[in-house]
Parts: sequence; C-alpha cells; structure tokens
Amino acid sequence: MSDTKQKALDYLESNANIKEVFGTTDGFIFLKKGDALNHAKALDPDNPEVETFTRDEQPAKKDDAPKLSPAELKALKEKATAEYKELFGTDPDSKLSGAKIQALNDAKKAEIAQNQNPE
Repeated sequence: MSDTKQKALDYLESNANIKEVFGTTDGFIFLKKGDALNHAKALDPDNPEVETFTRDEQPAKKDDAPKLSPAELKALKEKATAEYKELFGTDPDSKLSGAKIQALNDAKKAEIAQNQNPE
C-alpha cells in the first residue's frame, strides 16, 4: 500500500486539523474507519484490508526543516505559484503559504502520474 501511504501522508500534510486517516488497498483515503472498512469489504469481502495512517508517521516535522530567509521563502512561493498555474490553470489562493501551494502541486502531480500509469 505504498501509494496509499503517500496519499495519506499528503492528505495529512495538507489538512492540519486531521489527525488520522484510513486507506484501502485501491488507494482510497477515508476520514472514518467504518467507511474505509465498508469500502474494503466491497473490494474483498473475505479479507478486507484497512490501514491507519497518523500524523506521527510523517517523515519530517516542520521544526526539522532548515530556516529560510524571507527572500528564499518568497522565491520558493513564486516558483510554487508558477507551477500551480501550469497544473491547475488558475492562481492559488493568495492566503496560502509557499509550502502549502507546493504540497497541492505535489498532490496534483501524483494524481496525474497515477492516472497515466494505472496499475
């Protein structure tokens, strides 16, 4: 379930108020374990698989990230914004940080890659 794990971690990164999510073998992410279990039963009634992903499984915490200067942060946000415009065809919300915009970009690129290479 490595693709599912990455999707779950991306979702947790993008939604700070969510503490855990539940994934099924086909890559779907659920906020409620019961919903995930019901979906997993539809996939395999004899052996439904649901994996729980929590915030503490994330590889790095924001406190571990190197500190960037305001100029570096601005440059990263500009780069992420340009990439967002290419991917989504519109400007991102002006209230979003560069890191949040980049997370949205990464999620969209993963979605595009998944759609181009279905398993």
